[in-house]
Amino acid sequence: MSADRRRARLAAALWLVFAFIVWHVRFDHGIDTAARTYLFTQHQYVLGRAPSVAINAAMGPAASAAALDATKWSAVIAVSGVAAVAWAARRSR
Repeated sequence: MSADRRRARLAAALWLVFAFIVWHVRFDHGIDTAARTYLFTQHQYVLGRAPSVAINAAMGPAASAAALDATKWSAVIAVSGVAAVAWAARRSR
């Protein structure tokens, strides 16, 4: 395997690792935001200002939405990164 090919594979692997990290960060942010909203709602319930909300009702849809959002962003990064590497590798030949 030539050095250019190794560099291209390394670059593609790094883009995939970056997409993996972005997935986890976006998912964690979505879960964190939903948990803070749930806790605020429960605090309002304790103060008598809002109805009680079950944790499953609050966090279930939020987890699905966070996973979908994270998947969209990481897919865009992975596809565009690998495509850019493939384009650059073909262009350098």
